Amino acid sequence: MGNLAISQSCTSMFFPTETGTKYQHSSYKAEGTLESITDATILSVNRTNNKVIVQTALRGQIIGNVESYNTTIDTECYGDITYTDPSQLIDPAMLDQFINEYNGQIYKKEIEIPSNIKVGDSLSDYFLEIYGTVKGIEIHFSSQTYARSVIGKEQVEALTGTYNCFVIESTTHIIIDIGGFGGTAETKTGKLWVAKDVGTVRSEEFQDGVLHHYTELTGFRP
Repeated sequence: MGNLAISQSCTSMFFPTETGTKYQHSSYKAEGTLESITDATILSVNRTNNKVIVQTALRGQIIGNVESYNTTIDTECYGDITYTDPSQLIDPAMLDQFINEYNGQIYKKEIEIPSNIKVGDSLSDYFLEIYGTVKGIEIHFSSQTYARSVIGKEQVEALTGTYNCFVIESTTHIIIDIGGFGGTAETKTGKLWVAKDVGTVRSEEFQDGVLHHYTELTGFRP
């Protein structure tokens, strides 16, 4: 499979690839209460041989918080596999703290989605580990996502249109240890609907089989 991938040339990605494209994701509690909004803008697309690097600016707003957070992420394609930074999946409130006040190290393995996926495929695990301090308090955040499998294809309606999506199911184990205050650990399951040249159209997160929150694509302007 690896030799086949290297011979290809990033003909399509599960991510927008045109400079200037703007899109928006809105996150909700299970009952529909809006929690946060993240606006994204594609700043640049660098194509060299069979590699594509997309730099994206993210601006997030936590509902009820007058401040917003701003950061950039790089999404890459190599050999027709899209590699996305998992740090964009951190809870917005936590991300806000880490960006503004964090001092430490981040270890991660990118989220991989091959362009030629099909129903029944198993996908690579990914993880995000953060070690450091926030306001002098030692923090360890660990998110390990595994058992990723493509379970179906569905047409999904969003505010921005209708998309042909692959459905990816996964399990995530999260550990948060905050200095002398103790820690928490939980395991969640999730479903992700992704479309080529768009990325995530919808995601759902479950705890003990019950929907906890979800995210939808609420804006997309090429």
